[in-house]
Amino acid sequence: MSATAKILSSIRWKAGVLLVFFLAVCSVSADQSWDGGAGNYDWFDKTNWNPETVPTMTDIATISSGTSEGNPAVISNISQKADSSEIRLGCGVGNSGYLTVYTDLGMSNTLKVGTNGIGQLVQKGGLVYMEGNGYIDGRYDMQGGVAKLGLGNVTFSVGYTAGTTGLFYQTGGVVTQGNYFHLGGKSNAYGRYEMNGGRFYGVQSFRLGANGGQGHLLIDTGLGGSPDPATNYNFSADVFTVGYEATAPGVVSIAEIKSGIFVCRYQGSMKIGDMADGAFIQSGGKVFLDQRVDLTISTTNNGAGYYEIGGTSELYVGRSLYVGESFATSAVFKVRGSSISSIKVGYEVEAADCVIGSNGTLAVELDGGGVTQIESK
Repeated sequence: MSATAKILSSIRWKAGVLLVFFLAVCSVSADQSWDGGAGNYDWFDKTNWNPETVPTMTDIATISSGTSEGNPAVISNISQKADSSEIRLGCGVGNSGYLTVYTDLGMSNTLKVGTNGIGQLVQKGGLVYMEGNGYIDGRYDMQGGVAKLGLGNVTFSVGYTAGTTGLFYQTGGVVTQGNYFHLGGKSNAYGRYEMNGGRFYGVQSFRLGANGGQGHLLIDTGLGGSPDPATNYNFSADVFTVGYEATAPGVVSIAEIKSGIFVCRYQGSMKIGDMADGAFIQSGGKVFLDQRVDLTISTTNNGAGYYEIGGTSELYVGRSLYVGESFATSAVFKVRGSSISSIKVGYEVEAADCVIGSNGTLAVELDGGGVTQIESK
């Protein structure tokens, strides 16, 4: 064979290898659509999918018809984990998708529920985890098991698409989130998280009213005992902000605790009214801000902040309380009622402040009886 022939042969061989590699890469991801052909609602029955293959970690699993709230697609197999790259439930105008999870489910990328349609995911057990972002414009019911909602620098948004309402209900199980958790993640979107049991553990930031949206958090679990950031809590985050980014005039994000234990962990922060208006209403339960954690009510940006404590509440601020300084438009810390157990500021740090700024108001409305203890170091 001549030198020229050898060169041409080598080029053809390499080109063939590149073509095979290119085709392999291009065929990695597929769209598996639920058609319910088997009639048994079993995720693991391939005849429920089109094409007839059970989704894998490289596939997009789409459920846009053929299920209902009473007859959802079901993941229930203790010997096999359900996989997908992305799950889309009820995404698109006129579409609906329902999924109930009893055993393990993994997503290498994204979860979308009810984007421009109707979608619902109910988790009764197992481990549900995703490595990418989550968008809940429908409903996520957390009843049991463990949900790991994002690994690394990702965001889980409840209420993301403009004009939608996203709902996250938790009655049991454990929810963890790797970076950012948003209630109301886009302009004109509303997100609500209602916790009546279980635990939430946020690794970094929990935000109500992000990117112009509106958020609402309600905690009412009945959990008692002494707060402990490691062992005894319902809700725990490093950084917690109500009214994170600018919204339309009159839009207020609200966090409420009626019973249970709320924790903001060591060296974190809690802000009510940052770049948007926010309110925290504590009518019961225990709010525990760990060491070096300040409670800031509208001090550094343009949002109005309001904190009201009443009922049989307890509030422990690890370091300092700041009410209305700098660019604050309005800041109020209100003590209401007579049965509050205690309010302690700087309970873990000697160098602590309780500052009512020029735009701040401390209001005390007692209806008889007496507050057991209001203390600031």
